[in-house]
Amino acid sequence: MTATLPAYDAPSDEPAMLPSRAVPVACLAVRITAKVDYAVRALVELAAVAPALVRARLVDEGVARELAGRGIPAIAGLRTALACARALRAKAGDPKRLREIAATAESAASSTDAVGAWLGEARAKAILREAGIAVPEGGQADELDDCLAIAAEIGWPVALKLSGPGVRHKSDVGAIALGLDDEEQLRTAHARLAGSSLAAGASMLVERMVAAGVELLVAARRDAVVPALVVGLGGIWTEALDDVAIVPLPASPARVETALRSLRGAALLAGGRGGEGVDLAALAALGARAGELLLERDLDLLELNPVVATAAGAVAVDAVARRRRRRVPGRG
Repeated sequence: MTATLPAYDAPSDEPAMLPSRAVPVACLAVRITAKVDYAVRALVELAAVAPALVRARLVDEGVARELAGRGIPAIAGLRTALACARALRAKAGDPKRLREIAATAESAASSTDAVGAWLGEARAKAILREAGIAVPEGGQADELDDCLAIAAEIGWPVALKLSGPGVRHKSDVGAIALGLDDEEQLRTAHARLAGSSLAAGASMLVERMVAAGVELLVAARRDAVVPALVVGLGGIWTEALDDVAIVPLPASPARVETALRSLRGAALLAGGRGGEGVDLAALAALGARAGELLLERDLDLLELNPVVATAAGAVAVDAVARRRRRRVPGRG
């Protein structure tokens, strides 16, 4: 039989009944008592899937091994079993796409040893700029006079940031000053940042403020089962909103756009409540290019947060990156 779904349950006042080993595994009966819970009833209703699913915590190790030997997975817990049943009913994956993901994962896993060096924001944005990803207009400097000159050239208001390998999560550590409208404000912000404990080994990054829009997280990373692109709403509030989608690499702009449309807050991108929609194609292209850069530039992580999206396009306002560290031949 190819559509059998054995499931076991027992009331709390009597022991679980296990199938006899003499009964063919593919024909195991479903035992339902008056006290069976709703999850078991739902699981039984999914009996059209194959192979069979077994509630493993009510099956001893010997029976579980016998089931596994016959090609029937023993799955621990009804919640997991329901999720597996749902997955089995889903449309099969595209073999070509799965091969692409596997090839990317194999390439990404080779020749690595441990966490590599972090890049400062200025260096990370130079990589983005070279790759055609839009970043705010600005420049890097050390001295106050040079910061003032950059601000005068690009126009007010500006943002002033500390940029260095050890400077991350700038808002949390006070390494940023936003919306500076004139020289006096820039002088005050420069004095504060220059006196920070994080200033050693860091430089100043002066950038033109970006027009308001929808803020998103776009992050390409290798630390999962396969290299993946993460897109989500919220910018610095991404974790609190918990509204993200994950796309295994390689990720085309079309796949990234599909992921963006799947977000719970996708209406914001379309201009909900009378607002103007963002350039979704430009945002998707930015995400796809970030995924490519992770692989092309041998990075472990490339996180753009926030990316500000408007009807005019998408701009990576902040960026951090970490290189892979190569294994030294003859070691470990």
